[in-house]
Order: sequence, then structure tokens, then C-alpha cells
Amino acid sequence: MFDETAIIIWVCPTKIDAFIKDVRIMTEKFSESTDRRKSARVNIQAHVAFFLDNSPGIMQTRISDISEGGASMVTFMKELPVGASIEMSFMMPVKQEEDGRNRQRLITVKGRIRYTRFLEKDHYESGVAFLNLEKKDQLVIRECVASHPKK
Repeated sequence: MFDETAIIIWVCPTKIDAFIKDVRIMTEKFSESTDRRKSARVNIQAHVAFFLDNSPGIMQTRISDISEGGASMVTFMKELPVGASIEMSFMMPVKQEEDGRNRQRLITVKGRIRYTRFLEKDHYESGVAFLNLEKKDQLVIRECVASHPKK
């Protein structure tokens, strides 16, 4: 015969495992079906120089997509720590002037690493939330986003 304690210990792990599995499935469905971003995002290819708090020097990589609220960077052989402060500089195309020449604007912004995920061998994607984007830089990004096909 089993006493109540033995039954509870025997039954609970199964229920906990099933509960955890259900939560994981719901979380995956929620993250796939819900875009929590506040701003439209577009694919771009831009080189970026950045440094993290407590890093020994400047690193370079590329931005794969951008919005007024942040950007995704593809890094090589470097998983960036979530929560780390980052300062980054990159060139953004500016609306063509009357003379037809393409112009670019250097944008320097501070941010925070929101996520890092493995893509493939030696490739990681890291999301950066902008923290102090100047209004004039925000407008440049907004124009760029409006002129590109949406992601």
C-alpha cells in the first residue's frame, strides 16, 4: 500500500512535466504569432562599429534589420551578453537631395542587448533596443523604414 505522501510524490512529477511542456508550447505559439515591437522593421545591410561595457575594444559587424526602436546585428563567433550596454555607430541612407546624390548620416546611439540567439556555425543574432536615439536620427530611420519593403 502507498500512503498519501508517496502518491503525491509519484503523481506530481508527471503533472509538473506536462505543465512545463504546455507552458513551453504556449510560449512558442505566442512568440510566433505576436510581434511585440512598437515600430515597423525592415531588412537592411549596414556595417556597424560597436563596443560593450567592459569590452577591450571596438568590434565590427553588420546590422540585418532596423526600426526606430532598435536593430538586429549578426555577429561572428561572439555571443553578446543579454542586458549588456552597447554603444554603436552606423551609416544610414538619407533621402536623396534635389541634386540626386545619395547622402548618408552617421548615427551613434546607446542601447541594451535584449536577446542573443545562435543562428549557425559561428553566427549569432543579437537584438539591440535603442535607449537615446536623437530625434533627427529617428527621422532618418523612419524615412528609411518607410522607403523599404516591410520584413
